[in-house]
Amino acid sequence: MLRALPAITVLLLAAPAVAQDGEVSEGTGSGTNTSTGAAVPPPPPESALPDAPAGDVRYLDAAANRVVWLPTAETNPEGTFIFGIYELLGLQFGYALTDDFEFALTGVIPIDTLPYAFDLSLKWNVLRHDVFRIALFGSIGVYVDGDRDEAIGGRAGAAFQLCFNDDCTSHASLSAGALISNRIDTQLPFAIGAGVVVRVHRLLALVVEPLYGRIEQMNAEDAFVLNYVFRIGQLDWSLDVGMTRPFVDELSGGPFVAGFPWLAFNYRLGWEP
Repeated sequence: MLRALPAITVLLLAAPAVAQDGEVSEGTGSGTNTSTGAAVPPPPPESALPDAPAGDVRYLDAAANRVVWLPTAETNPEGTFIFGIYELLGLQFGYALTDDFEFALTGVIPIDTLPYAFDLSLKWNVLRHDVFRIALFGSIGVYVDGDRDEAIGGRAGAAFQLCFNDDCTSHASLSAGALISNRIDTQLPFAIGAGVVVRVHRLLALVVEPLYGRIEQMNAEDAFVLNYVFRIGQLDWSLDVGMTRPFVDELSGGPFVAGFPWLAFNYRLGWEP
């Protein structure tokens, strides 16, 4: 029903300190410059992600451009090539043309009678502030159901992001979008969702994403989904391991009451700090 994009977390390497104009005593980080005799102040406290190449989430987190399924308001740095694998069947290739604009081609491998889709999406960051960010996104694609009936359509929407810390590696996002299709009775006319990413370690983040959508068929139907994952990784790759839980009667009391396993892997290269 819904298909998603990549996931990510971050590892940063701490650079060794270098003394200038003399030696500094070790231990506490403070000391005396042996050349001048002047006191040397202690270094500033380390952040959750020390000595990043650039102090912002789009450099620090390979999955900065998405929550789980929904987009954030961020894009990758200019020149970044983006690769993703989702649930072993979904593949994605993308590229950041500028620091504010990127595109991605996402597809699901056709297997027997399983539904599949191909989607070309664009995202443009229109506001990047220390605390608040906004992006616009859109796409066009082909969607094929299990009976091999095709639908051609596009979606458009906006994403809003609120940062909880200076580098925005912990944040909340809100995304809303609408879908226009030649088979609107079998598509999802609009969806809205929120997500929270909380970094608890330089290698680990916790991600929660509730979604709501309205499906217009003979009668309008509501769709609710909850995604929750652990995100591990480094600057250039990330791995999401978690669950996706659609709230439908078929799952109540069954073996999948906690949801279905969700697995996503992303890798990026080509960007420069």
